[in-house]
Amino acid sequence: GNMENTGWSKPGFEGLYNVYIMDETHTILACGAGAVTKLKDPDSESIERIFNFKYPYEYNARYEELISRKDAIAPFYMNTLRGGDNKNV
Repeated sequence: GNMENTGWSKPGFEGLYNVYIMDETHTILACGAGAVTKLKDPDSESIERIFNFKYPYEYNARYEELISRKDAIAPFYMNTLRGGDNKNV
């Protein structure tokens, strides 16, 4: 890889984001070209990924499509807050 996550940190200055993203233990909300949102179900190993378009011109030209993908985020959180397993909130 590109060595961006080498695993070393100065004690007391650990980057928890890197731990969360590598271990896939938490939801990660991402924005911008090339970003990937990860919706982690806290009660299972299930992860739903929502991919943004990689290139800025594509991100801008297909913005409405991107927004429709992001519509999955609100129901995910409503279901998580309710503690249910019904994904169709």
